[in-house]
Amino acid sequence: MPEIGDELAVARALADLSHQLLDAAVQDVEGITHRPAHFAE
Repeated sequence: MPEIGDELAVARALADLSHQLLDAAVQDVEGITHRPAHFAE
């Protein structure tokens, strides 16, 4: 079932992208506020 493998690959890529975006947002907030920021997923 190649479709399932494709779906898993896309899901993993999107999960990785979401973590990268959260990390970037945390860095942006910390850069502006000069305080540690923590976002919950």
